[in-house]
Amino acid sequence: MAEVSIAILGLGRVGTSVGLALKRHNMQGKEHQFTITGYDGTSDNVKEAKTLGAIDESAGRPEIATQNKDIVLMALPYGEVRTAYEYIAPSLRSGVVILDTSPICQTSLDWSKEFLPKDAHVVCIRPIVNSAYVFDGVDEGKRAKEDMFDGGTILMMPSVTCIPEAISLATDFTKLLGATPHFTDPAEHDGLIAGMDILPDLLGTAYFHMLSRNSGWTDLQRLGNPAFGMATHPLFDTHPDDLRDSFLNSGDNLVRYLDGMIEELREFRTALATQDRDALEAALGDASKQYERWINRRVNNKWQGDEMLDSNTSSVGGMMSNMMGGFFGGRNKNDDD
Repeated sequence: MAEVSIAILGLGRVGTSVGLALKRHNMQGKEHQFTITGYDGTSDNVKEAKTLGAIDESAGRPEIATQNKDIVLMALPYGEVRTAYEYIAPSLRSGVVILDTSPICQTSLDWSKEFLPKDAHVVCIRPIVNSAYVFDGVDEGKRAKEDMFDGGTILMMPSVTCIPEAISLATDFTKLLGATPHFTDPAEHDGLIAGMDILPDLLGTAYFHMLSRNSGWTDLQRLGNPAFGMATHPLFDTHPDDLRDSFLNSGDNLVRYLDGMIEELREFRTALATQDRDALEAALGDASKQYERWINRRVNNKWQGDEMLDSNTSSVGGMMSNMMGGFFGGRNKNDDD
């Protein structure tokens, strides 16, 4: 039975869920067993990951956690990623595969190119989680689940220098987590994520900032309920520095979506200010119909163009049982040479 070592940097919801999914894999008695070392700058996250059984051991520094590991999962807060790449570079073994979950792919690839050795292979990945958790967006390690990725999709954006064997390993790793891999271009990914992940964070932050400066805030703040908490949770689970960096590094993509949002709000404002019942009903009816279509597709994971997803996941490499031995064996041979 082969042992595969992995370091998980960042033990929030994603990183800890990956650990739990790998532990589930180990319990199934498969050929390859994972040993997991975790790192997080917040001690409570480390304790929670240990309590849940998501990691075998922890390390106090990222360069210690990643030393001589076969795979490194980067699930750190976005503001820490660049520094982490700089710190871990000297400790990486030849041929390591790095899976980076950062929200903005292109900047992560740039950082990896700046700091990492040429024999480190980086694949950016973006989990689209199990539909059971689509309404639970708070990023806390204690909310991690072993089935977080089951039935979902993991977007994959390899670096241009990434060798095919490393891409195949990353593909099989996502299948092991329970998800379907789907390859996309880094620039396309960043444009889409700006609208689907980063714009909601910006709106929630701006919404809270506006209300907190309202003259009635003393009374308003007493009325916080789930609707308010869900809308403003980025300020609960994301450090302001990470929000700042994700907003700024999204650049024109975020500005474009924000312009569209501002125009949409203007139209709603006009309908409300003029008491235009017909315009409001038309907008709400259209939004409700489109939302119903989306949520049904999301829950069932059935999309237009699914044939493209299927075709993109089968041609890159073999299954985990073949790739782990082949890739790591070949790499170790090169190390000896």
